[in-house]
Amino acid sequence: MEDEFDIENLYPELDPATLSNPDNVSSIIQYNSKLGESQYDDGFLAHLHQDEGDIDTALNSYRASKQSGWDQLGNSLGRLTNIIPEAIGGIASAFDFEDYFNSNQEVGNWLTTMMDEWKETTTEALPIYRENPGKSLDFGDSGWWFENGSSLVNSIGGFAISGGVITKGLGGLSKLSRVDKLAKMIGGVNKANKVGQVAQTATTATMLNQAESIMEATQVFDSTYKFEFDKLSAANDPDAESKAKQKAADAAKLTINANRANIILNLSSANLFLKAPKLTSNILKKETFRSNLTRGGVEGVQESAEEVINLIAGDIGRAFGEDKDYSLSAVLNNLNAAEATEAALLGFIGGMGQTVITKEGVNRLNKTIDPDTGEKISVRDYNKKQYDQQQEIIQEYDDNAKENNIKTFTNAFDSIKDNLILQKAYKKSY
Repeated sequence: MEDEFDIENLYPELDPATLSNPDNVSSIIQYNSKLGESQYDDGFLAHLHQDEGDIDTALNSYRASKQSGWDQLGNSLGRLTNIIPEAIGGIASAFDFEDYFNSNQEVGNWLTTMMDEWKETTTEALPIYRENPGKSLDFGDSGWWFENGSSLVNSIGGFAISGGVITKGLGGLSKLSRVDKLAKMIGGVNKANKVGQVAQTATTATMLNQAESIMEATQVFDSTYKFEFDKLSAANDPDAESKAKQKAADAAKLTINANRANIILNLSSANLFLKAPKLTSNILKKETFRSNLTRGGVEGVQESAEEVINLIAGDIGRAFGEDKDYSLSAVLNNLNAAEATEAALLGFIGGMGQTVITKEGVNRLNKTIDPDTGEKISVRDYNKKQYDQQQEIIQEYDDNAKENNIKTFTNAFDSIKDNLILQKAYKKSY
């Protein structure tokens, strides 16, 4: 090996005679690292240099230099199968109501654990090597683009599927709910519709928030468990495993609770999956690709904020797990600016993608019942029909207003009396 790595400093317990044999050096490195596990490892020892730091760093850097862009592209496309466990895991987290309230030495459930293992297996089988693993905003490394690109697609697809399923399930439950029946008895159908819409939006937002929080909380649980278990084991604590699990669960719960701040922001995302109410006095907006792109931009900004909050929530949980100051002020002072910027950037792209995919894709596939014909139609067509019907009514009242020489429906009202008269007439039309 030219400019040979200082193997003696790494393994001082071995005698010089053993280390002087190149075959022994190769065996020692292979045993103490992951050398040989990748197809890109051939020739690594000949390129191992003194200034490359530890063996694992040098090995990863070598693999990144040998993995072609085509190989990275192929593996990133293969990783898109993680959309399936991403969606199933999100649904399983959202409907795991026990996890909303407790921290009994666990986070998630058997199904979320299985889906995490599925994703991990796929990721390990289809590696994307990066020159600087974990470095934020590493735009010059093609591995950064392929790794984050596949993660974004999986996140967008998983969100679209799980959000659609959650909304569909809540829609069915709302038909049987006492809230819906009570609202109809007290205030009629129009008020019941509003109560149901608000309740479904709030519930969907909470469940989407839970699904997102569990993913971050799981990572916090794992890192805290390892930290606490190692610490207690070193102190010969006989209850190390049980105490470490509880500490990890508490850290995960702290992460989930800190991430609840995102529920307000999730309200907008939840509305993406809901159909336009049949009975409403609100002005509906026409759905077009251009309008969905515009809304996507707004959702992107919102998702940026969500991702930063999610990052902070995770840092709070990890600080608690590592016995550090986990107050908000302390966490903000230690926040990695590059990491936060990357989270915001990827959040914007993801939020925009989620909106467009949901409005242009999921809502074309998701079905509802046409109240006029009783047939199944897509949520997209349903919303369009409600918009067209409302526009016809508005146009009719505008025409009547002009004939009777009063302010039109869509113009600003100079008179409170005219406003009230037209609003009353409009509501009666339903």
